[in-house]
Amino acid sequence: MSDAAQLDGSMTQDLVNQVYERLFGESGQYYDLYEGTISSAANVRIIYLSTDIIRGIHEALSYEAGEAWSLILHNCGVRWGKRTAASLERELRALANRRMDGLVVKEYCDLLESYFAFHGWGKLKIHLDRAQTDGVVHFTLTNGIFSSVLTNVLGPVDHMIEGMLCGMFGVVSGGHALGCVQIIPDGPKPYETVHFVLSGAERIESIATSVVPGSSLDDVLNLLRSQ
Repeated sequence: MSDAAQLDGSMTQDLVNQVYERLFGESGQYYDLYEGTISSAANVRIIYLSTDIIRGIHEALSYEAGEAWSLILHNCGVRWGKRTAASLERELRALANRRMDGLVVKEYCDLLESYFAFHGWGKLKIHLDRAQTDGVVHFTLTNGIFSSVLTNVLGPVDHMIEGMLCGMFGVVSGGHALGCVQIIPDGPKPYETVHFVLSGAERIESIATSVVPGSSLDDVLNLLRSQ
């Protein structure tokens, strides 16, 4: 997928009018009350996590693995992100005979932003203005589910979101290893907005421990430039 990808001029409007509603709207959901399941139009099962389940997962992982709970959730997010990208690929093919690698960048970003909002992860905004100059993709997540639920946990908590972004963008980057670091305010949760910076795995790993609560986007970019 690239900015140079060529599609007919009606692609974006076609996705919005015909595909997005069936992917993310109520008309595209199928309920099986006997089995207790919800599926999408392409027969992909939809899973909803309650706030109690998220708290329980964190408590169990913290008890069993200590501080490694964040790494576990990150790795789960990577797998979830890859599976989500594959699932959206199947649904696009089933509903509109489209392929992920046939979408221009803006369309792919619109698709992911809609996915995050529909599934309750929070309102995601993808910013590509730093991609050419700094080799990073910048994200903002407003009203994220993890910071809203894990209010008593010190430091960043959106490790699964980190992993999901790595997994989703890793698929369309040709399988490159990506890393993601979150930038949180210096204050109590819930945070209204959290920032993420995505780049090559080695670049992110080299600066991750230097990103502290209260760091700004410019602070993180300066750290990356200094490597």
